[in-house]
Amino acid sequence: YVSDVTLVPAEGYKVSLNPDGSGASESITFTETAENVVIYLVNAKGQATGAIEVGTIIANFEETPETIPVPDNPYTLSGTKGKGDYYVSDVILTPAEGYKVSLNPDGSDAKDSLTFTVTTENVIIYLVNSEGGVTGPIKVGTIIANYEEPEPDPEPEPDPEPEPNPVTPVTLLDGSGSVSVSHCYYGGKYDVKVSSNTNDASKATVRFKQSGTGIYLNSAPTNVGSYIAEATFPANDKYKAYTATAAFTIDYLPVPAKAYVLDGKKGENDFFVSDVKVSAPEGYLVSTALLGEYTDSITISASKISVRIYLKKKDTGEMTDAIAVQTIKLDKVLPEVDGVESGKEYYSDDYSITVKDENLSKVTLNGEEMELVDGMCTIKLNPDGDAVEYTLVTVDIAGNTTTTVFTIASEWLKDKVIISGKFIVLKAGSAYTLPEGEWRIVLDDGTVDPTVYKGGCTIKVNSDTKLKFSN
Repeated sequence: YVSDVTLVPAEGYKVSLNPDGSGASESITFTETAENVVIYLVNAKGQATGAIEVGTIIANFEETPETIPVPDNPYTLSGTKGKGDYYVSDVILTPAEGYKVSLNPDGSDAKDSLTFTVTTENVIIYLVNSEGGVTGPIKVGTIIANYEEPEPDPEPEPDPEPEPNPVTPVTLLDGSGSVSVSHCYYGGKYDVKVSSNTNDASKATVRFKQSGTGIYLNSAPTNVGSYIAEATFPANDKYKAYTATAAFTIDYLPVPAKAYVLDGKKGENDFFVSDVKVSAPEGYLVSTALLGEYTDSITISASKISVRIYLKKKDTGEMTDAIAVQTIKLDKVLPEVDGVESGKEYYSDDYSITVKDENLSKVTLNGEEMELVDGMCTIKLNPDGDAVEYTLVTVDIAGNTTTTVFTIASEWLKDKVIISGKFIVLKAGSAYTLPEGEWRIVLDDGTVDPTVYKGGCTIKVNSDTKLKFSN
């Protein structure tokens, strides 16, 4: 489900998660995925049913654009079948043709097949196609591998001939004993202890089953869930055989108060302007997949809306469930300036500059803010017969900034040959060539100098002057 999941009991009943029916209600709402769900129905007299196994409820599953459809017959199981719904050999899970199979939601570590050498509960797989697309979760359930079938009962021996004086049989007393299992977090180890004042505890056999099921297995469970341990104490010459049970759970490791540390160069508006390192707290390792590789830290190199991590205790191997990390926004790229470089001079009377950045925020030219259109800024420059120095400053929303200082000079200044019919700026101390012919000069205020000047010579001015020459 991609939403909350509400479990409603049959009409006339309430529902509880407790074997004694306590805390019963009209319904139970699951806001996140819950595995090994077992419920108890409570009638109007307060009487509770036995355990009802619901299984795994997947709530508020986060579908991603990369999720691909699940094919028909997504996998096959192969191995040597026993007499029941189990295998007496390794079990090989092979994905549908054209796919690989992974135990990780992101499809990492995908293989051509998976081999199960021991019984594994709550198996969930993900198929990966040739293009790297990943399906949503595919529930396989419990795979019982290398199950040890019990030896058949021996043929009954014939009754012995009655003795002349039969011995009166001894009446065995009721045996006793207990079994206990220490609390365990996922990935860690737990202890099973048996004891008896009447029977030999060293000869007791222990089996396990998931709460709400009827199949006991010899292999100890390792997945998160609720379980029953059963210890059978054999009879002796005084006491009958006795069976004891104990309930226990395997839970995810609680998340520490400070689950991670983000380390990177901070920009503006909650952006980072460098790669971000997500480090585990002291005593832990971190991974992006529950069964993935755990290290001291992981590096985020691109913006991510949803980052989930898992923590593992270094000393015990115990692991947490998924931990949501805040949205990480990265922008490591400076705004791109096309057309000019700092310290260079360009000759043109119509010059264009383009600034581009997907997060472009502001562009100024000599202190004047320029217009932005769709993350771009195009600037056209005309030096108006002069050589003009410009300072271009570009800023994106993350605070990345570039400053470019350059000069745009009018075309005629390439060789400093006077042109006709256009106002130009002559600088003091520079020499200019006045071509052959007769020339008149118009001053900057529009006044016409009556003097006729002969060309074919070099001219200079005493101060910066704006003039128009005509011949």
